[in-house]
Amino acid sequence: MCADDSQMYLFVRPHVTEPADERLLHCLDAIARWMQSNRLSLNPSKTQFMRCATARRLTQLSNSPITFCGQQMIQETSVRNLGVTVDSSLSFRTHVNRVVSSCFHQLRGIKSSLKALPQETAKSLVNCFVVSRFDYCNSLLAGVPQVTLDRLQSVMNAAARMLCTVGRRAHVSDLLGNGLHLLRVPQRIQL
Repeated sequence: MCADDSQMYLFVRPHVTEPADERLLHCLDAIARWMQSNRLSLNPSKTQFMRCATARRLTQLSNSPITFCGQQMIQETSVRNLGVTVDSSLSFRTHVNRVVSSCFHQLRGIKSSLKALPQETAKSLVNCFVVSRFDYCNSLLAGVPQVTLDRLQSVMNAAARMLCTVGRRAHVSDLLGNGLHLLRVPQRIQL
């Protein structure tokens, strides 16, 4: 719970989602009453809810909307929480896609001024604007499939090639370890 952000989590079995929806609405109503009694406002149009399960179990959950404060809330497939996009199957594919897109955007910006920068400054820029993006909350990615981590590794490889001014087909193993002192993505997650 933060000053302007509250989250509730309910654990239910797939065949008993109706009582869970009622419990959720009961909690939301209690929060709305408390906020109103303390002269605060709850904005139902900004209220989101999501049902999470494994990809196989997700089809067994109800996808019916719930009504809160007279507004119908449709179930979200992904929500953003402290900068991390959490999807309903907890695969983090949406989050990784956003991080990869953002990192490549930053790399393009750095590459445009790379010739004018000293090597150490370019390394610092890559660390600040690229590496820090996939280090943020990366422990959430522990256990995701290797294909998902490979997308993040492609960003790291592109950054290494750009900093060492080698071609797109050059191997980056030596560049990451010896030249730039960067860990591979799975190792960064484990640390």
